[in-house]
Amino acid sequence: MLVVTRPVCYLSWASREAHRIECRLAEAEKLFGKAEHVVVSLPIWDYSLRYEDVRNKVVKILENRGVIGGCMIFHGFRYDDVRLWYWSPHFHVLGVIKGGYRCRNCNHERGDCRNCSGFNGREVRGFEKDGYIVKVLGARISNYWTAYYQLEHSTIRTNVKRPHASTWFGVCSYRRLKVKVEKRKSICPICGEELVKLHHLGVRRIVKEKKKEGFVFSFVGDLADDNGSPNWCEAPSGSYGSLGAGSYEY
Repeated sequence: MLVVTRPVCYLSWASREAHRIECRLAEAEKLFGKAEHVVVSLPIWDYSLRYEDVRNKVVKILENRGVIGGCMIFHGFRYDDVRLWYWSPHFHVLGVIKGGYRCRNCNHERGDCRNCSGFNGREVRGFEKDGYIVKVLGARISNYWTAYYQLEHSTIRTNVKRPHASTWFGVCSYRRLKVKVEKRKSICPICGEELVKLHHLGVRRIVKEKKKEGFVFSFVGDLADDNGSPNWCEAPSGSYGSLGAGSYEY
């Protein structure tokens, strides 16, 4: 069974996974050049293939086009205003291309690329044989945000014990590329120090404001109470932090 992740659980999970992808791609780019955003669309006759079979086939398709490694994120569905979510399996790939992608500024028509040795030439010749559309999208500003956006509406299998929204292949696979991923830090924009999670102690003050959209409730927490005792303490490692126990004051 396949489900679209959004919007149940992707918020914090997608951010962590995108950070890992960003770190691995940063190391891969040092060795193999800039990573590109590639989309692989399946032909309709392969829509019913098992996920494992289609993934293995797509890896070979990518290698045929010159994508020698990267991260694969599976999307089982596309969306439009008429059909809403409809079955149209494809893979988003953040990967490195052998020799780099030098076809971005090429103005040739698709048919003119058939004899070219670049990516577009390999794509045209490959499509005539296997029917798979492999397209390189525009240049990426951030691998993190590209990965995050694709992860937030990726398709997850629910019939396996440990499903993975992203998988690696080729020169970027775990076996061939060793990368130590450091925990992503949140930095205060004012002092530059690392932010920490806090628990709130004592009385919670809730401010009620009337706005155009209705009443809005905001939490207000002073650094210390009237006796000078701190209202905040650092949350233990591994906890999510919370507002803590206490009474409400409106």
